[in-house]
Amino acid sequence: MSQHTENLDFSGLFKLDVLVHLDIVNHSFYEVGLKKFLALSSDKELMFLYINPQSERFDSVYDWDFVDNPVYCMCFEPSGTWVFIVSDQKVLLVPFLPLFIPQNTFDCKWSLSSVTVLPLPEISQPTSVVWWLTKESENIIIIGCKNGSIIFYALESQSIVGETKVNGEVNELQMCFDDSLDLLALLISKGPSQQWKLILEHRSVGYNWLTQTRAQSDKDKKESFMSYIRQLSKDKITFFIQGGSKDENKTQTVEYVLKPTEYLPTFRKGSNNWTLTSQYVNGRHFLTAFELNEGTLILESPAEDVATRTLRPLIKKDGQYIQGLWSQRLMYLIRKNELEVHSANFSTVQGESLHGTKRDFSELWAAEVIGDVQKAYLMNAKEPSSINLGWREPTFMCDLQLPRFNLEPCLVITSCGAYILNTVLEPCEWLVGLIMRGGVGAELSAAALAAPVPTLLRAAADMLMSRGKIAPAQYLYSLSQSQPDGWIARLGVFGRIHELSMYKQTGNVGSLGNAAITAKLLALLLKIRTNSEEKFEVDVKFTNLSTPGLLELTSVAVAIGLWELAPVFSIHRGHPNLLLSAIKSRSDVCRGAITCLLSQTCLVPILLEENGQWLFDFISERCNKFDTIVLKRLCLWLNPLQDQLRPVMRDLKQGITSIYATRMLQLIATFMHVASAIESRIPCPEIYTECNKEPDTWRYQSLPRRALACGLGHWAIADEGNAKIMIVDTPVDTELIGCVVDIACGRHHTLLLTENGIYSSGDNSYGQLGVGSSWAGGIGDSASASGSLMLVRRKWDAPLTAISAGHYHSAAIDLGGRLYTWGWGVHGQLCLGSIDDHCIPQLVTKFQGRKVLSVGCGACHTVVLMMNGEVWASGAGVFGQLGGGGEG
Repeated sequence: MSQHTENLDFSGLFKLDVLVHLDIVNHSFYEVGLKKFLALSSDKELMFLYINPQSERFDSVYDWDFVDNPVYCMCFEPSGTWVFIVSDQKVLLVPFLPLFIPQNTFDCKWSLSSVTVLPLPEISQPTSVVWWLTKESENIIIIGCKNGSIIFYALESQSIVGETKVNGEVNELQMCFDDSLDLLALLISKGPSQQWKLILEHRSVGYNWLTQTRAQSDKDKKESFMSYIRQLSKDKITFFIQGGSKDENKTQTVEYVLKPTEYLPTFRKGSNNWTLTSQYVNGRHFLTAFELNEGTLILESPAEDVATRTLRPLIKKDGQYIQGLWSQRLMYLIRKNELEVHSANFSTVQGESLHGTKRDFSELWAAEVIGDVQKAYLMNAKEPSSINLGWREPTFMCDLQLPRFNLEPCLVITSCGAYILNTVLEPCEWLVGLIMRGGVGAELSAAALAAPVPTLLRAAADMLMSRGKIAPAQYLYSLSQSQPDGWIARLGVFGRIHELSMYKQTGNVGSLGNAAITAKLLALLLKIRTNSEEKFEVDVKFTNLSTPGLLELTSVAVAIGLWELAPVFSIHRGHPNLLLSAIKSRSDVCRGAITCLLSQTCLVPILLEENGQWLFDFISERCNKFDTIVLKRLCLWLNPLQDQLRPVMRDLKQGITSIYATRMLQLIATFMHVASAIESRIPCPEIYTECNKEPDTWRYQSLPRRALACGLGHWAIADEGNAKIMIVDTPVDTELIGCVVDIACGRHHTLLLTENGIYSSGDNSYGQLGVGSSWAGGIGDSASASGSLMLVRRKWDAPLTAISAGHYHSAAIDLGGRLYTWGWGVHGQLCLGSIDDHCIPQLVTKFQGRKVLSVGCGACHTVVLMMNGEVWASGAGVFGQLGGGGEG
């Protein structure tokens, strides 16, 4: 049902609870302090729900006759004692609070035990109703109709006291105050494209309009009392101001002045797709305007012409949004079948945002709901206790001295039920736990909720100290004393290089967060650059660092010339594009940068994917200045006939136009410049031999199949030549890698068999990717299965037909029945007769002369099926998985 964002994981904080399952046709929600009242109606059932200040829920199904009393619309009386229901030529007052609190009998205007029925003249298709308790304590019911009529019905006199009309269907009525409570307005909504506003009460002109109106004749009353509302353009809202004679000696008359004024800020005039919601948050009344296409959210007072605040969350541009709600720290954006939670701190417009809080994302969490959303409401939350008994050594999270805050719950009403978005635990305690666990994005998560990071760091240090984790506690406390710079990743690096680089991590409980890991690694890089005897022997896990952190580390390594370490933070982490970005950001591309590029052949397809025109131009301009050795390596590196460029070359030869074909022509032009520069110096026949491939550059013609494979925390699916790798950030672009034939998932790695060979991604701790080398990854389950796909570079004897993946080893079969294995071999699972690991595919010579039909890889063993029906097994057999009749 729920999902977390690709940037941060808030799945441990938010939850979506099902309040009720019901085919909802009409509903009404109301709050009095922390008491919450909800009435739901289907075609066959009327249900009341009450939530008390202690968050205890009570519900009651009311025995209702829908044949004689159909429910058109309903609302709550201001005290919550009754539910007001508009039915066929009648209105009904149904007791609500007495069902749940029998002693609540202080208000006895109508019956507390049975339904009160009042007559109502025939009106056309009521759609919405609100209750207006006037300053004279008159109870006025305002009913909106499908034909645009708005009826004012007085409960005391049981008669219609006013009527007006708008041009269009009235979808919703809302009562809204200004922040000073000087103004009360009726907000009339036709839909996202048009709204009207009618001033009901205003302190500057008095509140006695109803008394004055009653003193007039029926004819005068009809002509004067809100006789019409003029429809304005879509970017204006009509204001009505009722003025009365303040001289008691004069005959009482009522004058109404129609003053159309611009209601929306200037930048909203270009759109007519706004939804308005009246909100009461943190003791303030305001209107929330949400633009459904671009996502702009504006807070403003109905009494003012300027916006109080403007936010711009990053939303999907698919036209599925229907409402936006604001709270102090979060925004709830409502889609047709989904609820999105966005950070208000990450959505501030330029000029309002604090330094460092601007982000390229704002969504924190999302959850799908059953049915089409009708409306959402922000609910009041109980203020956290602020009792300060002085510092004491914490035993539990509740003992920490924190600036605690709550996040307002959100009620979502759909056509199939009601849901409440809430938090699993207090946000501050969750953030402290995230910091202590070294969770991904702990600092960004705190910034997203506008929480004070230094205070959280000190609280986490206190908790770690109480558990005996002295070194992590001291480190977090030192970070808390630094000046924040936006996301605290660099805190203390330049001032305490030696201290940070020498810090030793102790245990998993006090594992470092992303900011601390980045700070330590930056300090270590600077120390290695200034001391040639220092070695990169990192003792922290950084496989889960975010992309910005890895880019920063790669850029620093490139900037200070640590070329052997630059691939560690980019290519080895599954992000080869970061190395190109870091080199591009250098003020000059030196020989070391070129050498680093030439050692990484997997970067060539990235030049086509991310537009490497800057590098092509640099090589073309400087090729005459390079020495012959560099030119030879460049020529082989840019060879357009190399295996990993086969799919693009095929499209180019067949006349298929794409962005990759255009960039491929740029690569070929650069290759010709380099080849010409070599030819002008000295003939190099070995270069021509390597670059002149056979005319048939497309060898693999296997038919695509449907396949599904699962790893520990990821899974992949292939269908009709396309593939998706789920849960991890691994894009599959068949224009670059060719049609996908088969897939296989290991514990933390993925293999894709395409018509261009095998591509692999993920963890490569034991060489299971088959790309020629291995590199350290996370230990155990902390390893990551994400990363870009890389071609397994090997001269296969025949086209491949099948692949398989174990925990940390891989296998493949070619068309001739030959078996190849690579990766982890400590148990002999590679079938090579040794326990060595191998980083490139190895031919299993034991089966030469016989044809392998199928292969399957387990955790630590491999099973092979031969064409003649024989089954061979190799590897660990401690549980009898080798089928040899015993354990071994």
